[in-house]
Amino acid sequence: MTLRPERILERYPLVQDPPYFLDGTRTFLFLLPCDPAAIDAMLERTFGWAAPDVVVNRLGSHCLLAVTDTARARVSDPLLGHFAYREVTFFVPVQGTRAGAPFIAMHVPFIYPDQGLAVAAGREVYGLPKKPAGLEVPIDGAFWSGAENITAQVLAARAFDGSAWTEEELLRIEAMPQSPAATLADTVLDGLDAFFGPLPGHLLGQDLVQLKQVAHVTPGGIPPRVLSRAITHVEAPVANFTNVRLGDASKVRVHLSSLASEPIREVLGLPAVVTPTLAASLEMDFAFGTGEIWLERPEPAPSSGPKTKVLLLGGGLGALSTAFELTKTEALRDAYDVRILAQGHLLGGKGASWRNRTRADRIEEHGLHVIFGFYHNFLRMFREVYGELSRPLHVDPSTFDEAFVPRDEVVFHDGVHAAPVTFPRTPAGYGAGPKTLSQQLMALGAIAQSLLGGAFTSILRGLFPGGNPVARDLGVFVATLARGVIEDVIVKGKSWDELDAQDFRDWMESHKVLPIDLRNSAIMQVPYDGVFAYRGSDQSDPVLGAGIAARGLVKLVTDYQRAVFFEMTTGMGEAVFAPMLELLRSRGVHIEFFSEVTAVHMSGGSVTKVDVSRQAEVLAGPATYDPLETVGSVVCFKQHPDPAQLDPASPALAEDPYADTSTLSSSTFELHVGADFDWVVCALPAPVTAKVLQGVPPTSSLADIHLIPTVATLHLQTWLENHRSTLGFAYGDAVIGGFRQPLNSLQENTRLIAIEGWPPSGPRTLMYASGPFGGGWATDSTDAGERAAAAIGATAEARAYVRDHYPTLYPAADDGTGHFEFSRLHAPWTPVDPFADQYVRGNIEASSRYVLCEPGTLKHRPPPVWQQASNLRLAGDWTKNGIDIPCMEGACVSGIRAAASIVGVAPAILV
Repeated sequence: MTLRPERILERYPLVQDPPYFLDGTRTFLFLLPCDPAAIDAMLERTFGWAAPDVVVNRLGSHCLLAVTDTARARVSDPLLGHFAYREVTFFVPVQGTRAGAPFIAMHVPFIYPDQGLAVAAGREVYGLPKKPAGLEVPIDGAFWSGAENITAQVLAARAFDGSAWTEEELLRIEAMPQSPAATLADTVLDGLDAFFGPLPGHLLGQDLVQLKQVAHVTPGGIPPRVLSRAITHVEAPVANFTNVRLGDASKVRVHLSSLASEPIREVLGLPAVVTPTLAASLEMDFAFGTGEIWLERPEPAPSSGPKTKVLLLGGGLGALSTAFELTKTEALRDAYDVRILAQGHLLGGKGASWRNRTRADRIEEHGLHVIFGFYHNFLRMFREVYGELSRPLHVDPSTFDEAFVPRDEVVFHDGVHAAPVTFPRTPAGYGAGPKTLSQQLMALGAIAQSLLGGAFTSILRGLFPGGNPVARDLGVFVATLARGVIEDVIVKGKSWDELDAQDFRDWMESHKVLPIDLRNSAIMQVPYDGVFAYRGSDQSDPVLGAGIAARGLVKLVTDYQRAVFFEMTTGMGEAVFAPMLELLRSRGVHIEFFSEVTAVHMSGGSVTKVDVSRQAEVLAGPATYDPLETVGSVVCFKQHPDPAQLDPASPALAEDPYADTSTLSSSTFELHVGADFDWVVCALPAPVTAKVLQGVPPTSSLADIHLIPTVATLHLQTWLENHRSTLGFAYGDAVIGGFRQPLNSLQENTRLIAIEGWPPSGPRTLMYASGPFGGGWATDSTDAGERAAAAIGATAEARAYVRDHYPTLYPAADDGTGHFEFSRLHAPWTPVDPFADQYVRGNIEASSRYVLCEPGTLKHRPPPVWQQASNLRLAGDWTKNGIDIPCMEGACVSGIRAAASIVGVAPAILV
């Protein structure tokens, strides 16, 4: 049983489900000066119980009184109709922190609509304290001319003396004759840059933070109690606004009644008659999102029956994030029995890494992994992992700050010219809360000025002879990106999904701000390189959806917390998956290695059976295998299975730790719904999921998973004899993008040498390089011959790359012919062929391939919560999870969404 059952969907519900859309809302706004002490006392009464998890404080000493007349209130389903209503709302601006992350929002202490549907939706869904009222809202002209007042009446008590409640005047707003100025319509958002021309002002939006309480209804209960109380959060974006008029606030009077049942004056610290600081009117369309619970007390009680059994398929970040969320509290651990089936002996999927004990304990990985600063949910999750785990100080890394170090510099390099860019640090907590698109674009303009010298002067400088073409292209790229988002998303109102029908290069070309060849520039190559966006056997066919690229780039450069990216001080298996493994097992999660899922059977819209092949038998039981060892002070994964823990009769596993092609198994077994699981979360890679799902209705979105495109990838790690400065490397610890194909993305990782096991005569420089794997590896092969050929091809391609392109990075290692001098590589085991001692891998397996973001392919990705399956959820960066970029953040968000759906709560997503 879940802690909260899912809502039963009704065709004509009394309370419709959000999101809600309010069209044609005519609004009068009045900014009222309040008593700060009264506001502080109100917020302490309302939110004080939630500290320190959620802290809410006053932002300023005013409240906003809004009177709205909405022509059309509706939900997403047009068949459910719409209605019109009027409302009086008092907004209090607040600031605070949630789990240490700052936020800015509005709190609503009083709100009075004139329709019952509006009352129910606000109270039941968000916890808004709505009470019905009767309102008179004149047209603009009648109010501003002084001909008519705004009035509100409410059933109220002037005193709690036992007398009957009567219809009372709640407030009256009157204006002396005036002609308000229409000054804001085209200028509210022109601060980005006059370069883009006048911008429409429909980018505003404000989150709401509320207290939602469920009352104990036992008659005569003294003292009054609540069954639960929660802090709710909802986004309320404004789609557009028009007819903005500023009134003369000194000619407006707000009269507030003194009513015991409606203590507006006492709570907000307002006199009987208030002269606003600001008075305005406008028309707008806006919405209220689904909302989420930030904190609840008491936590939902565990089920009185047996635990709900959740079966997680896969050992990657999607599965582990789901398990993390399902076991965050004691109540959840009492309610859920979580079991993970992981193939082989590693955790982490494409993020797994290990130590090669025969090669100086060096770290070997699947690819280059960068933690970007906009990975809010990933960063929050691993702050919590390290905080709860409390590793001893002699274990590395023992804290989040030891594991992840902020970095600011990115180098854009076209193979000839380089443009190092240092991103500014953001204030503490910035980026860890939701922002409107307008705020992101404002930040984009500020960062452009910081990076490019202000007002795009560097663009102009770059057009003159002698200018750095990479710097010029970078400036044009930023300007074009901002212009495209403004013109298409803001002005025309297109969704990101609509943009995704186009290739990013074509979309940028249609919004280009200067007549230069941006399409073939190194800067244009960077977003394609970052997501391996090359279809086919080489790099001649880059394909990337414009919506995914544009949205991701805007978030990357405007929504990062602290630094634009974080580098791991160890391998990813050590920084991410070893501590996660330790924590989940301490919470009671059963993790069974060597468990390959071969089939997931569906019938009647639910999973009925899961077939599993046990690749090896663990002597002490399937959930007891320990894949970890300690190298120096670092806890890491072993390169190969530990034979001491396995039954000697188990078949030999593949030499390659990542291989998923073995058909050998020690045993097979079946898991059945009811007996072995209640829920299944399929967190296998997309090609594997498409293969194992059986009985999927042909018309469902699950039937399209096989259409999600993927690409093989190539990874190279090289250890060099000399220090990078001796070799002429000029870029420090930076990440390098836009470089030569195919290993187009590079990271200088010399810091890792210190935690590997090299002797004093060991290497002095370490470089990682990753990219798409050419050579025709377009299929997922289980053929041993093709796999051997792929290994040979990967080595040949990487060798040629080092020969031809490393001299650009390490000019002192040029052999005099423009080629790299291979003797510069550290090769203690194969000095005759130094390259043979480097680490190369071509990832062609189904579980190792990277999901492509080709235009128009988002429609093939199912969401983590697939409503047509009663007991199946999905997790992985390949799902349509709201991030939609195949990355660690997408995997985390998908897991959070899957777990929240099982528990029956709104997902706590930082966006």
